[in-house]
Amino acid sequence: MKVLDDFDRIETGFAVLYLGDSIVYKLRKPATVRAGSETRDLSGIDARHAACKQEEALNAVLAPDVEAQTVPVVRRPDSRIEVAPPGERVEGEVIDWALRMCRLPDSDRADRRLASGTLDDARLELVAHRLATFHEHARGSASPANPVERLRGQIALTPTSANGSPESRVPLPPEVSKIERWQSDYLERNREQFARRAKSDSIRHGHGELGLDHVFVNDAGDVQVLAGLEMMGSELRNADVVADVALLSSDLAAHRRADLAERFVAAYAYAANDFDLYPLLDFYASLRAAQRGKLDWLTAERHQAASPNNARAAERYRERARAFFKLALAAPRRPLLPPTVVAMGGQVASGKSTVAKHIGKRIGAPVVSSDATRDHLLGSRLNEDLHEVHWERAYEDGFGERVYGEVLRRASEVLGSGRPVVIDGCFRSREQRERARELAQRFEHPFLFVEASVSREVQLARLGERAVRDAVGIEVWTDIADELRAQWQPADHLPRDEHLRLDTAHPLDTNADAIEARLATWPEDLVG
Repeated sequence: MKVLDDFDRIETGFAVLYLGDSIVYKLRKPATVRAGSETRDLSGIDARHAACKQEEALNAVLAPDVEAQTVPVVRRPDSRIEVAPPGERVEGEVIDWALRMCRLPDSDRADRRLASGTLDDARLELVAHRLATFHEHARGSASPANPVERLRGQIALTPTSANGSPESRVPLPPEVSKIERWQSDYLERNREQFARRAKSDSIRHGHGELGLDHVFVNDAGDVQVLAGLEMMGSELRNADVVADVALLSSDLAAHRRADLAERFVAAYAYAANDFDLYPLLDFYASLRAAQRGKLDWLTAERHQAASPNNARAAERYRERARAFFKLALAAPRRPLLPPTVVAMGGQVASGKSTVAKHIGKRIGAPVVSSDATRDHLLGSRLNEDLHEVHWERAYEDGFGERVYGEVLRRASEVLGSGRPVVIDGCFRSREQRERARELAQRFEHPFLFVEASVSREVQLARLGERAVRDAVGIEVWTDIADELRAQWQPADHLPRDEHLRLDTAHPLDTNADAIEARLATWPEDLVG
């Protein structure tokens, strides 16, 4: 049995954490909060037990290393308050329930890594892929019925304490009304877009409260995402997957890392093959930030009401709430980078995809890949590798044009959100390049076709590596390369300021510098 008084104690708005060297116990506060149609009543011990079990189940999926288990809190005959180990016989009165978890290193927490400069692109990609995998497995887990009505209710969602009576309603800052007006107007203008997302099975049981403080990444690249569920349950979890993405990216932006915020979204969109999230990204960023601000504002009021000695803690919550409200207000801002269209093309094994991914990270732009799009159309999930050597259906008449049509459609969704995009494809023909160029012109954005080239000697060496990777003879790959070379049309139809030819045998950063010299870059005070 563990005596809770022997642990360090940290109090949040709706829970108390007891921290040991290797173990954490989380107890829910007996609070009752109403928001919209959902009431979270944790005043009874059975309700707190159910809340612990709900969080235990979510942690089992997203953070298995914490080994979360629901355990009883017991008052012993000598009046000591102890926590029973999992599976041990309980002697005494069960007065509450706690979630027992293995303690993860604080240095692995994403906000700590951000502060120390170790939350890099590679780790963000791991987080994005972990989240995309979680969302993929949650397909069909929530009802998409009446998405607009549901969102309208969430916009007006105002948490109230006690029994939710008018007397218990917490007065919010005046800027909240402005936030809600913008969100309501956006929702009405884009009703069809929200309906299409719901029909595409984008509404699922997600995380609901995803912030940097929930994410842990160790040096080996293992990702653990702790459950939140501090106050509201399904009201926040049952949402479009973009809601989780938007909240975590907003948290990065709030830490003055708008570049990492955009890179994280781009990494998620690529991993999940979901570029249709972009038009709604800023709306959900505003919605989630406003919701978290309202919850923190309520928490501050609860601290203040509990005791005048809690004034400092209350003000900390108000300051955090104000920061979230600022984020919510910033959603309709115009993006900081001009939305350029970069079309990356080249021969087989020219290194175009490597350069495309690298420049995408450098400018914070998502990469819409023809290979990933092709694989998705062929039925793969989460960008499984279906290399060209296995494309049997890809050579059917009209399939190539279908792929490029879908690539350009995805790119248009990104551009519609006011963001730049990198399109990664062969672009073997003048017609394909012109279609990408016309897309940029339709949005009145700059266009750049980057042609990756390489010597025949280097190409053959790379094709040999692919043959080993795919366990096929090199002639399989050389046949594919020769066919593309025979179909290749020079890019002499493009103006010089819209065409850049690179030798990819040069260092990656050298080629990226050459591309970036043609593009806008992030303001220095918003990047690390």
